[in-house]
Amino acid sequence: MTDSLFVHPDICLQCAGQGRTCCELSDTGDEEFCFPLSDVERERIVAADAAHAQCFVFAPNTPGFVQQLGVLLPEYTVQTAFPESGFHWRLAITQTRQCVFLGPAGCVLDRALRPTYCQLFPLWVLRGQLTWFAAPECLAHAQCLSARNMLTAMHTTQAEVLSLFSTLCAGLHLSKVNA
Repeated sequence: MTDSLFVHPDICLQCAGQGRTCCELSDTGDEEFCFPLSDVERERIVAADAAHAQCFVFAPNTPGFVQQLGVLLPEYTVQTAFPESGFHWRLAITQTRQCVFLGPAGCVLDRALRPTYCQLFPLWVLRGQLTWFAAPECLAHAQCLSARNMLTAMHTTQAEVLSLFSTLCAGLHLSKVNA
């Protein structure tokens, strides 16, 4: 790992060219844990291209899915927003376990069209603090040891990450516990 002020300007594109990315599942059955989409996100993608309507799966809120979402969002009302008897939208995956929007040069969707979770990754907010996922396949994670360099690598700011995270939670109808 390095923590250089120089990070490849298209780090996600560079990562896509090196092999497995965050847009690919490692094991069969992992699709259960794909991050949910809000109705607004799905509608925005379909509005850009009606053919994209086939790129989504209406998946059950399994106990494992709800538990994993609760780990990612411990301060939020996950079980209320995603009752185990309910369903949620997620992105479809191909037979090779890749996101349907993953092309040879990375995501084929414009950044503004991408689901909020995808715009954030690998960045995250936990208990109000900026952090990031320690995904072994993530080139940004491998090259950045500081929040400043991670934000630079991802072409964003802390304010934008916090705003996107707030948008993500609102879109999924998540409220803070005891708020």
